[in-house]
Amino acid sequence: MSTFDRIQEKRSQKRMRFLKKIAILSFICSSFVAIYFLLCQPWFSFGRVYITGVQQISRQDILSLTGLKEPVNLFLVDKKNIEHILANDLRIKKADVYYELPNVLHINITEETPLFYAKSNYGFVSVNNDCVVIGATKNIKDALAPVVTGISSGNSFVGDRLAGLETNFAKDFLDALDAGSRSKVSELNITGGKAKIFDLAGRPYIIGEMSEAGKKAAAFCAIIKEITEKNLAVEFVDLSYSKPYIKIKQQQPQTR
Repeated sequence: MSTFDRIQEKRSQKRMRFLKKIAILSFICSSFVAIYFLLCQPWFSFGRVYITGVQQISRQDILSLTGLKEPVNLFLVDKKNIEHILANDLRIKKADVYYELPNVLHINITEETPLFYAKSNYGFVSVNNDCVVIGATKNIKDALAPVVTGISSGNSFVGDRLAGLETNFAKDFLDALDAGSRSKVSELNITGGKAKIFDLAGRPYIIGEMSEAGKKAAAFCAIIKEITEKNLAVEFVDLSYSKPYIKIKQQQPQTR
C-alpha cells in the first residue's frame, strides 16, 4: 500500500470515529429530550401531597388553592409558586414546600391565629393582630382566642379591616397580654366606653375606661399570675383604680 493510500485510510478511520461520536452524542441527547418530554406529561403522575400544620384549614382548601390534584406530577410542580399562593391567603402566616423521597410533595403550613373573635351579622369573625378579618363562621368551635362583645363587625368578610375606638382598644389590650394571661381570657366586654374581662371561670375583671391599654394589660397579667400562684378564691377584681382591688369569696360556714 502506497503512502497516499495509508493517509487516505487513516483519514477515513478518523472520519468514521468522529461520525460515531456524533451519532452517540445525538442518541444521548435525543434520549434525554424524550425522557424529559415523558416526565413532563400531565398523565405521568405518581406523587402524593402531604400537608401538615393545618387545624382550621381543610386539606381540600389547600389543594383547591394550589390547583394540585393527586396523584401529582412532581416534575411539573413549582414550589415557589405554591408558597406564594398560600402566603397570600389571610389564614396562612407561612408555607414551606419541599420534596420527600421517594414521591412526596410536603406542604407545611403555619396558620394565622386570631387575636379575638367578634360578632357579625351572620355569626362570628376571627380577627388578627392587624384587625383584619381572617375567617368567618356561624359558631365558635374552639378556644383559640377570646370573644370581644359589645362591638359588631356588621357584614364584614374575610380581608376586611375593622375600625373604631372599641376595636382598637381591644386589639391594643389583648395584643399586650402575654400568651399565658391571654389564654385565661374568655371574654372582653366593651360597653359604654368601659371594658370588663371574664376569665375561663367566669370571674369578672373590671378594666374601666378605654385608655392606657398597655398599662392595664400589664396590671391584668400581674393579677392573674398572683391569683393562679396563690390559688385565691376570687369573686371579682377591679383594675380601674390605681391600686387593684381583689374581692375574695367568703367561705360558707360549715354546718353540722
